[in-house]
Amino acid sequence: MENPGSGCIPDLRLGFQVSLRDRRPDYIPRRGRPPGNPGDQADPPAPRPAQRLAQGPTTRYLAELKCINAGPSRYPRGEANSRDKQVDRRARALPAEYKGKLAPIDQQYYQTAPGVTGPLVQRLESLGELLCFVVGAFSEVSEDLERVIRAMAESRVLYLSRESGRTLS
Repeated sequence: MENPGSGCIPDLRLGFQVSLRDRRPDYIPRRGRPPGNPGDQADPPAPRPAQRLAQGPTTRYLAELKCINAGPSRYPRGEANSRDKQVDRRARALPAEYKGKLAPIDQQYYQTAPGVTGPLVQRLESLGELLCFVVGAFSEVSEDLERVIRAMAESRVLYLSRESGRTLS
């Protein structure tokens, strides 16, 4: 472990030290492809980007991020061969937990009868599907989080291919 005054974050299982020192004042990050040597042939002109279609309305989502530890309540013995990941089990339980916590509040403040959907639960349901992001003790992630990570990676690849003028392979 590094001492607190060293200016680095310990590797935290990343495999490398992360410096906390500022970059030099004249540092400007490079954009696009690096310049070629003067003797190299010029690259063909980049294709013109296609016109973007009109963007639709912004969609808002309600999301919850949970981290689970390696305790016996989340990783019970005897279920190691199960195809169902523990993070997905936890993710599936989240919507019911939300509704379970709102129902007593509806009953207390809105005098809703037990078993009847109150205004708070209705509002929660009107927000649409809850995105359940769960990270496990062994770095596994839930299906929702995996979809978001994949979408961000594909978006970045598409952006970089358009910026450099290279087609996706």
